[in-house]
Amino acid sequence: MLVEKCIEGTEITVGVYGEDDVRALPIVEIRKPEDCEFYDLDVKYVDPTDIHRIPAQISPENYARAQELACAAHKALGCLGISRSDFIVSEDGPVILETNTIPGMTDTSLYPDEIRHTDDMTFPQVCDGLIRMGLRRAGIAC
Repeated sequence: MLVEKCIEGTEITVGVYGEDDVRALPIVEIRKPEDCEFYDLDVKYVDPTDIHRIPAQISPENYARAQELACAAHKALGCLGISRSDFIVSEDGPVILETNTIPGMTDTSLYPDEIRHTDDMTFPQVCDGLIRMGLRRAGIAC
């Protein structure tokens, strides 16, 4: 049996891009539709504009701390290229729940939605960067 403390607050997710020099993407606040009890698969694959709020409506301190923790998790886990960490922002600050080492990349997925809200990256550029990182790790000049 596993027993965990119930943490209540705002659900957010933070994408991270890179290997040695990593950067956090804009934070998504995940809003559950009022007619749903849980953020389940039925909700996950609907129009993201209904449930993703970017940027997340959290304090600047919590925003910066969540991005810092997501980058630290990415590095500590040895992630290569991309990752996405999920949090609950409680009254005590962001609490990390999990890190997804292979986040979804569909039109309705969280990671691509974060990329769409950056000022200096596009989805094709991220995909190209991932290919180049993989080629470098394989020792292939690009």
